[in-house]
Amino acid sequence: MREATTQRLRSALGWLGFPLAGMLCGLIFGILEGKDDTWIAMVYGAGVGGVMIAFAMGRLFPKVSRWLRAQAAPIYVGGTMLVWSALSFVSYAVMGLLLMVADQWFGILAGHQDHGPVMWLVLRFDVLLFSMGVSAVGGLLFRIRDLIGTRVFLALLVGRYHRPTREERIFLLVDVAGWTSTAERLGELGATDYLGQILFTMGSPVRRNRGAIDRYVGDQAIISWNISCGARQAARQAARAITCTFDILEAVERAGPDFIRRFGEAPRVRAVMHVGTVVVAELGDAKHEIAFIGDTMNTAARLEGLAKTLKVPVLVSEAVLALAPLPAGVDSRSLGAHMLRGRTETVDVYELSRPAQRPARAPTEPPARAVPQLAVDVTPAE
Repeated sequence: MREATTQRLRSALGWLGFPLAGMLCGLIFGILEGKDDTWIAMVYGAGVGGVMIAFAMGRLFPKVSRWLRAQAAPIYVGGTMLVWSALSFVSYAVMGLLLMVADQWFGILAGHQDHGPVMWLVLRFDVLLFSMGVSAVGGLLFRIRDLIGTRVFLALLVGRYHRPTREERIFLLVDVAGWTSTAERLGELGATDYLGQILFTMGSPVRRNRGAIDRYVGDQAIISWNISCGARQAARQAARAITCTFDILEAVERAGPDFIRRFGEAPRVRAVMHVGTVVVAELGDAKHEIAFIGDTMNTAARLEGLAKTLKVPVLVSEAVLALAPLPAGVDSRSLGAHMLRGRTETVDVYELSRPAQRPARAPTEPPARAVPQLAVDVTPAE
């Protein structure tokens, strides 16, 4: 209950942030214009800038926003500019109408009435140019964010990992079961489209549960949650990671009919979770990446191979379950202790399931699909 209340509060604060950011843009425009009615520009900015930012963040008209984000960059930029233009005209007229109504009641536009009603309702050309300019820069930044991930984008901006940093993280590895046979059947282009649709389907559950997609490795997505700020945060993040896992499975299952229509089969995914300490560092020169270094990543990779051997859709290490009680509706089943290649100690693992819902099919695939047991010490995030 407390988590749900916190989520609602954060959502409300997020919506409040959109008009506040728009007001800041209006303030900048008013200062640049050099007039003494900057507060009017801030009012318009709250409406015009607020709705444009809300759309860019995927909170306003989310289906349209998701469709545009799935398109090639030229379509994304052109479509976004068209939507922003329409939103600018409509929101400018709405804010102007509100100002005129407020003037009728309180006389707040004293000294500005000579502009006439058209001035308050029709978007001025200089305002449109300013809005489009700011929006174009913002759209470019959002596109870069989408390409490399929000966490990586912000970390690179502030230089958080310019020096190596130790962090505790939960890692969720999700891969496509039967990928080799599917790729052979569909061919290179078809298989790439197939995989791209699966990975795109994962995006919404990850954002909803506040995870970070760190990298795509072949048919695998590596997702993580930082738990370096204490036991309470670790418990919340563990619950989010587990919830995210089943949200991904459900999203992929719901998309099954569309995949059957387009590709001739419904996708199946497998997930493993592990937690531990990693060193996070910004590596590279011509191309910068955020890399995770440490045995935690090696163990997670080996757990993925174990999940395939045991034929379970969701496998977690005992270390993950030790962080917090399982979310409501999720059950665990012990699969015992297993020795992983390259380790001297066994790892206790569990299968997670949601009995109240239709159980996911156990992913199976030919033995040739076995993941090579190769030590991976550096897993860069993109």
